[in-house]
Amino acid sequence: MTDLFTEPADYPESTLVSIYNAYPRRTGRPQALRRIREALNRICMGEIDGAPRTQAEAIEFLRMKTEEARVQMGAREQKFIPLMATWAHGRRYLRPELAAAVELPSRMEACIEILAAYPTMPVANIIGSNPQIFMQALAAIDRALARMESIAPPANAARRLKSRTEIYAMAVREWPVEELQYVPNPKRWYEEVRYEQPESSWKRKPVNGFSQERQQLSRLLN
Repeated sequence: MTDLFTEPADYPESTLVSIYNAYPRRTGRPQALRRIREALNRICMGEIDGAPRTQAEAIEFLRMKTEEARVQMGAREQKFIPLMATWAHGRRYLRPELAAAVELPSRMEACIEILAAYPTMPVANIIGSNPQIFMQALAAIDRALARMESIAPPANAARRLKSRTEIYAMAVREWPVEELQYVPNPKRWYEEVRYEQPESSWKRKPVNGFSQERQQLSRLLN
């Protein structure tokens, strides 16, 4: 019987490369091989469930999870697939299969650009590097685009929705700080078709304006 490893072990480079080559995005090979080696050592030392594994068992497990990743993510654009080094270092092979198998919106690139224009959202490359975090908002934008495309060409629908989002974001930048708590979650904003609201409804009076109104009301009451 093969001994169980409780100390970090090394692996033939051919083994690491075979796992790397099975992954759906092959970029950054040197770092990816280092992360694969680290992952195998963690698995040997009990990462999965606290029980140590042999090297052979660790290799078999990681190969199986890499194959699952290939099936689940292989149809995506390469830029929407995490690097192998990120996947291995982030222990994503331990995540529930359902979380990894969430279907991405069909208009992914347009959805990311639109969401990046929404108030408080990060820039597009951050959203695109880990879209699962923003999936609910991206899916809501995808549905909004589908509705708009029933009456307009796809390119026009995407331009209009992005434009409406940018106008809303510009209005929000003028809000008093204490009013920012009322910026809705983007999922809700798109689902409730708030992008079709009149632009006047997105305006807020400056803090000084509210203060002056309160002072005038106080004088009248007194």
